[in-house]
Amino acid sequence: MARIYDCENKETYIEFEFIYHIPGELEGSRFYLRYFKDAVLSREVSVGWTNRVMNMFLNLLSNFPNQEFEGYFSHYEKHLELKWIHEAAINQYLLIWIDLGTFFTLKSNPSDLKQFAYELKYCLNTAPTI
Repeated sequence: MARIYDCENKETYIEFEFIYHIPGELEGSRFYLRYFKDAVLSREVSVGWTNRVMNMFLNLLSNFPNQEFEGYFSHYEKHLELKWIHEAAINQYLLIWIDLGTFFTLKSNPSDLKQFAYELKYCLNTAPTI
């Protein structure tokens, strides 16, 4: 399980838990994305992404803020989207996750996002295969 915590409130976080991962260029993964607000589960989304999309997402996080995405990550496979706004004065990013019209947010910084990418990649590589 990989988590990214809000910079201002460690009881608000996003959690990824992989259900399974099938290696291969044309395969993919299924995972739960959970949003906790003040340590209470607020939203749980079951997401299925191809490895292509997951690798794009990991690339974004590993190189955050990746200018290629211009503040917005979306794809054709599922309703989950991510937007971010840079707060230059404090070098933090307001992350806005969108699931079927429901918004959930947290603040993070580039180094925490890169650490999250590392943890997420580890979880992906050790997820059960089917």
